[in-house]
Amino acid sequence: MNNAADSPPAWLSDSESADAARDFSERQQVMSTFKTEIEQWPAKIDAAKLHMHLGAKEMREALRPHVERLEQDLGRVQASWAQLEESSENAWKDTYHGLTISLLALRRSFDKAKPNFDNLDDG
Repeated sequence: MNNAADSPPAWLSDSESADAARDFSERQQVMSTFKTEIEQWPAKIDAAKLHMHLGAKEMREALRPHVERLEQDLGRVQASWAQLEESSENAWKDTYHGLTISLLALRRSFDKAKPNFDNLDDG
């Protein structure tokens, strides 16, 4: 027997229902992809901090701004991620674009910092 929760609302046309299902599927795919990448960043930043702390005083001072920038960028990514998770079905695409920009900034900061760290892996 078909449950009312399993079917779209009666006021939605078949094409609207199909669009909503497609949008939901797209959102789930985007969230899965972002979640995988976002979960990797804290370990990358921890590795950068470890390199900083193990270095000589001069090296620590030179690396500190890079690490601080990475931490700030990660904070923005995490805030954007939280907004995406909480966004409504209609607003998620706007939030998605903000998260994309935040991740791009984090990647660029990492690429800029990488030459300053020995053996810092980007994967």
